[in-house]
Order: sequence, then C-alpha cells, then structure tokens
Amino acid sequence: MVGGGEHDWAILLDQWGWLERDQAIGRAVFLLGVVLYGAALVAGWALLYPRLRPGSQGDPAEIA
Repeated sequence: MVGGGEHDWAILLDQWGWLERDQAIGRAVFLLGVVLYGAALVAGWALLYPRLRPGSQGDPAEIA
C-alpha cells in the first residue's frame, strides 16, 4: 500500500471515470465511518444503560 507508482484506488477510480471526484468520495466514506461509529456508540449505550440502573435485572450488586 505504501510506495511509488499508481495505487489501486487511483486505477479503479480512473477506469470508472470517478478520479476527478476522489476527494469528495474520500470525504463521503469518512463521514459514513463517523456516522456508523456514532451509531455503534449510541446502540451500545442503549443496550448497556438499562442494566446499569439500580434495581434492574443484571445489577452487579444483586449478583454478589
């Protein structure tokens, strides 16, 4: 992946006629990654939070 010459993405984007849009594609992919990361954090918190409340099933104080 590191080195001289043309890279795979440059070749693919050129073949598809999208090479001039490479920066916009990169930003869109980055934004998608940020959105998916945020959604994973929210989903994880939504699944974990009910178990952390006192008196809920799975309360660590009740197990011990």
